[in-house]
This record gives sequence, C-alpha cells and structure tokens, in this order.
Amino acid sequence: MTYHIWRSCMSCEIINFARKIGRSFWNAWEGLLYSLYTQQHMRFHFFAAILVVSVAVVLKLSTVEMSILSVLIILVISLEIVNTSMESAMDHVGEEMKPLVKRAKDASAGAVLVCSFGSVIIAGYLIMPKVLTVFQTRNWLMNYRSDMLSLAAVMAAMLIFVNVRGSKKLSVAAMVFCSACCGFAFSQICGSRKHIPSFLILVSGSIMLLNGVIRSREEQIAKEHINLHPRYDFPSLKYIIAGEFFGFALWTLAKFAQSL
Repeated sequence: MTYHIWRSCMSCEIINFARKIGRSFWNAWEGLLYSLYTQQHMRFHFFAAILVVSVAVVLKLSTVEMSILSVLIILVISLEIVNTSMESAMDHVGEEMKPLVKRAKDASAGAVLVCSFGSVIIAGYLIMPKVLTVFQTRNWLMNYRSDMLSLAAVMAAMLIFVNVRGSKKLSVAAMVFCSACCGFAFSQICGSRKHIPSFLILVSGSIMLLNGVIRSREEQIAKEHINLHPRYDFPSLKYIIAGEFFGFALWTLAKFAQSL
C-alpha cells in the first residue's frame, strides 16, 4: 500500500515537473515570436541569416566554418531578443526617467550593432575567399547558374511578400506563390548537395519569417495587444507551409523528370 502511494506521488511530481518545463519552453517560444512579430530588425536578421546559410551551402563551407556562422547567427538573434525585452520593459517607466530610458535603449541597440558588424566581418573572412575562388574558375556562371537563380528567387519572393503585405492584405495566392518559390529554391540549393540539416533550417526559418511579416504590427504595438495564441497563426501558417511543400514537390518532380 505504501509503495503504491509513493509511486503515485512520484508520478504526480514528474508530471508537474514536466508541465513546468513545457511551460517554460512555451514562454521562451512566445518571447521569440513577440520579437519576430514586432521588431523589423529581427525580421531583417532572419532574412540575412537565410541568405548567409544559403550562400554557405552553395560555396560548400566546411563543418567548422558552418559552425562558426551558426554561432554568429545565434548571437545576433539572441542579442536582438534581449534588446526587445529591454525596450518593452523601459516603455513603462515614468516620464521623469525618460532620458535614462533613452540611454539604456541606445546602449542595448549599440550592443546589437557591434555584434552585427562583427558577425559581418567574420562571415566575410569565411565567405569571401570562397567567392573569389569561384570567380577564378572557368565557366563559373554556367556552373552556378541554378544556384544564383535560386538565391535571386528567394530574395524576390521575400521582397514581394513584404511589399504586398505593406500595401494591402496578403492574398492566399501570394502567400502560396512566395512560399513555393522559397521551397523550390532551398530544395535546389540543398538537395543537389544532399545538405538535409541546412534544408530544414532554411525552410523553418523562412516559414517563421514569412509568418512574422504577416503578423507584423509595428505601427500598432503601442495600442493593441498581440495575441500569440497558435490559433491566430494557423490561417497564414497553413498556406505558407503548403507553399513550401509545393515548392519541394515541384523540385522533386523536376529532378525525377530529368532522370528519365
């Protein structure tokens, strides 16, 4: 009898501990989404990270070089989240503290700026020698034609997405088309090199970025509360994910047709 009681108590403790851990992870996820939805700089960092990872895959950077780039991307995004948290906390300080609040915000933004510039310099040291080596090879334009078109498709899709979202309500066709372009481009860049981890990272990052563009409310953040419940994300997410899978399916069919 005592054993069963002890076992039941232990089970309850484990369940409560698991719930606390799950709630902590969910709160952290909401913080990331909040930064992505409300901060234009965070969306720019995501966009830059997608391009950098894509170029790194095309240039076939080594595992160590890819790890260094990953650390740089994580540092910049993490600092931007910290900057967002400080700005959100400082917005509720009284009027008499406004000059100090401005200094705190400027210092926090300066930390992000320093980290971003440092990351650009380090990434340049890693990527530029590879780029120069590519330009020195014969027929480099023909060899990397499909990769260059894929990168151009990603940038064009993101720019179209942002411009259409800024001018009017984004249509379902635009969401699916831009997402499909990204899915096809990432499949071309990573699939031909069998770089599955980078493909998953690029697809996940593009889905978060496109959904963040849709949910962006910079001009209303001071007036309305952004609800981060998943049901508010589902209407746009389902079209974005469907578009990404559609682009991957098109690339798979194209590769299958070429093999016949």
